[in-house]
Amino acid sequence: MAFLPTTIALSPTGEHLGVHAWSSITPSPPVEAQKLLDHWSQLVDGGGLPYRHDFDPIEIVALLPSVFLCRVVEGDAEPDVLFGIHGTRVAEIVGTDLTQKRLRDALPKERADAVARAIVLSVENRQPVRQRLFNRFPSREFMLVDRTIFPLADPDGRVSQALGILCPCDHFDETELTP
Repeated sequence: MAFLPTTIALSPTGEHLGVHAWSSITPSPPVEAQKLLDHWSQLVDGGGLPYRHDFDPIEIVALLPSVFLCRVVEGDAEPDVLFGIHGTRVAEIVGTDLTQKRLRDALPKERADAVARAIVLSVENRQPVRQRLFNRFPSREFMLVDRTIFPLADPDGRVSQALGILCPCDHFDETELTP
């Protein structure tokens, strides 16, 4: 049986809405996010976190366009994020490919800060983070997206990496997460 984690829910502005069972947060996650959760939770061994070395992108090839894999690194004044994998669909939504780039070097400060906060929150708390938000992306109007981030353990058990997925939402009847 797969491990089902509690999840930190964030408001569109990044406000912490509490820690809740994944299944109790509405609206339901996009199908792709649920598939990534299923894969991530199957990697858990003994109730801990999945290790980065247990994650093989080939096992989720259908999800890769929407997936990102990153590491929290030290920045000048605050933590930064270095992307190893940055899917083509994510790059299209965000307006730039962040593969092998630092977040704060590639995005405007306000956007980079918001993304970094969600990723660092997941890594520091060793829990998934889910957020649904409207955002204005380059060369398009506002778009409703659902972002979910899953922490991954390093070989020594510390957590500095995260696996995430960014999914556009088709309908706008439920724009915020409700725990």
